[in-house]
Amino acid sequence: MEFRNLTPFPALYYVMRDKDDRENFVVVMKTTYRLTENGTARFWAELIDDEADMALLCFQDEYRHDMHHSMVIQESDMSPFKPRCDIIINGTAHALGNQPVDSLPVSVTLLSPENQPLMNKKLVVTGERAFRRTDKKTWELTLPQPFTSLPVVWIYAFGGECRINGQDKGNDAVPEYCLLSQEARSVHPDRNNPPLAHSVYPANPIGRGYITPWYLTATQADSFPAPRIEQPDNPFTAEAFQALVNGHSNVPADVYRPAGLGITGRSWQPRLARAGTYDHSWLTQRHPYLPQDFEFSYWNAAPEDQQIAALPPGCRFILSGL
Repeated sequence: MEFRNLTPFPALYYVMRDKDDRENFVVVMKTTYRLTENGTARFWAELIDDEADMALLCFQDEYRHDMHHSMVIQESDMSPFKPRCDIIINGTAHALGNQPVDSLPVSVTLLSPENQPLMNKKLVVTGERAFRRTDKKTWELTLPQPFTSLPVVWIYAFGGECRINGQDKGNDAVPEYCLLSQEARSVHPDRNNPPLAHSVYPANPIGRGYITPWYLTATQADSFPAPRIEQPDNPFTAEAFQALVNGHSNVPADVYRPAGLGITGRSWQPRLARAGTYDHSWLTQRHPYLPQDFEFSYWNAAPEDQQIAALPPGCRFILSGL
């Protein structure tokens, strides 16, 4: 196969084997648009064909900050096949007129040329707040502090980790059954400082609000940051936090679903489950090829409710509160 790029846009091709070991030629091209305002708070997308201004192909994931403690803001363009179109929003919630508010609704709507909704997602962004222990040993959610803007990133959504290092206060209070084995510590991603005990929320390890009973016992903390980005119909309440403290959950699963607009991590659930099984059988019989249970939807990086069949010409985006 001969590949020629006769466009001004960055492009390349490569060969990729699928899970049936068939070779596929993959062509990757990237185009960039400039949003130009027409004077009425509306914008139109202008295709950029000047090489100096267009975005180049991305060959590795780019993080907002540290790899293990922040979200990906641009994923590698080397995805061989995406069954659906990802809609990714890297944005900041802004209060109208820059006037402080306790909470702020934000939304992203995508309309077809026929004004049919292709995507309609709503979130609620709140001011800083916390879960605090009461005199009755229960937990309450404090009122939000007024704010004017907040990046819509996963660190403010429900999720997070419970981690105790060897030098941390309370390290001697971690129940023995919660301690990581020596083998687990030796292969921990943080090899320079492996924790004594570590539990993460698999759908969003960098968020806030996730708690385990053993962590609370060890730290004896009286306050924890609460999520600031939520789903309007499923807010994360003090009752939901109390259920985690008690070691069980009697609230709907959707309450624990992280709310956001950006890229979900490759190692986060449910995305990771689509990568397939990499066990001893795969290592001895399939390596280095894809496992038979690999799903190409693994390459879709957007939250599931931000994936559409295709992006038709002439569609419109409506952003509110962003």
